[in-house]
Amino acid sequence: MSFTSLFYPVLRAGYLLKNKRLLAISFSAAVASLAWAYDFREGGIYYDKTSEETVSVTYGSVYGNSYAGDVAIPSFVEHDGISYYVTGISDWAFFRSLRLHAVSVPESVQRIGNYAFYFCTDLISITMGDGVKTVGRFAFQDCVSLQSLTLSGSLTNIGISAFQGCSALTDINIPDGVKILRDGLFFGCSALTSVTIPDGVERIDWYVFRYCDSLESLHIGSGVTSIGDGAFYDCPALSSITVDEENAVYDSRDGSNAVIETYSGTLLLGCFNTEIPESVKKISRLAFYGCEELTSITIPESITSIGREAFCNSGLHSITIPENVVSIGNLAFSNCDSLSEISISSKVESIGSCAFSFCRNISSVTCMAEKVPTTSLDAFYGVDCSAATLYVPAIALNRYRASSPWKSFGTILPVEPSGLEDLPEEREQETDQPIYDLLGRRLSEKPASGYFIRDGKKYRVK
Repeated sequence: MSFTSLFYPVLRAGYLLKNKRLLAISFSAAVASLAWAYDFREGGIYYDKTSEETVSVTYGSVYGNSYAGDVAIPSFVEHDGISYYVTGISDWAFFRSLRLHAVSVPESVQRIGNYAFYFCTDLISITMGDGVKTVGRFAFQDCVSLQSLTLSGSLTNIGISAFQGCSALTDINIPDGVKILRDGLFFGCSALTSVTIPDGVERIDWYVFRYCDSLESLHIGSGVTSIGDGAFYDCPALSSITVDEENAVYDSRDGSNAVIETYSGTLLLGCFNTEIPESVKKISRLAFYGCEELTSITIPESITSIGREAFCNSGLHSITIPENVVSIGNLAFSNCDSLSEISISSKVESIGSCAFSFCRNISSVTCMAEKVPTTSLDAFYGVDCSAATLYVPAIALNRYRASSPWKSFGTILPVEPSGLEDLPEEREQETDQPIYDLLGRRLSEKPASGYFIRDGKKYRVK
């Protein structure tokens, strides 16, 4: 019986918190039977026999902390006059070896097991021989000191969250033979600055690069055909995004600094340097999530919907929802602390749950829809609407005053189309003349994006 087979179902089921007594009994029983679960020890390394000719490196005690210092695993080992090839590193083999500093893996090793180096907090470097084809799930999770990692050129399979929490890792070269980047693979690798997804990778799963706080540059290769939700969630430093021109599913057209699904025209991932092309039709969920440096953006008239959490936790100061948008998703602009002015077009039909929740600095909202949009009651949850002003069409004034959550605004005023939007666009010339928005309201300063009127002429800020 292995450590993994005994404990993994228990840990995954949540018994650690809910059934402490059961876990304690199970752990005590395991310690009694597995405290020295190895076949022999040579040169300070513990081994399990896997055949008459092969062995795997294993742990000396289920308590972990079996190894320290620098460990060089040999290609073969001799015991009692018999030579064995070392072909694997077993599940949990180096688990919680808190004084382990460096490991070299020979070419004879083909597999590194699940949790093999889990929580080796002092592990600085690991070198894999080219024989390694598989790295198990959570294999290097929370190796917080790991700075240098040389992956095997033969590697084809990496388990979920294999490098999760490796917060000192600054660079990673993904071998061409890897087809899938599984869930959480580099989750929390907060020192990574640049990532190139090679052409051999076909699938990027959920949360693969979430919380990679220092990630600035991303290139997606030609072979990627699937990108999971939140794959690049909470990467606030991301400033450069490119997609290989040979990719048949995704593109970064017009130097947009974005990942766009080609056939649907849906923007899947953006950053604070993104310029949304006029050909884009939808903004996907999580597209700009956590872009704290994104203070302004022009959403083109081609956009028809804004997905769930699309701009959540971003640094936007103001936003204009263009004329063709019909739906604003749940949490789309939630937690945008700097957002103060919102302009919603006349065609918006629905505004989702918590769409503008916790945007605590909202002072002005303009909604030009004559038919009050179907609006979740918590769309402005956490916002002091009593201190904000709502502008709506005069013909719909009473309907907004009678509808939740709109009626919670402290001031509700009518506006009428000014006709200014029909003015021809001019090249801007700086003057001291006052400026106005397209509804004819005087502005204190030039907007960060969109249109404004000065001296009877219309200008656009890009």
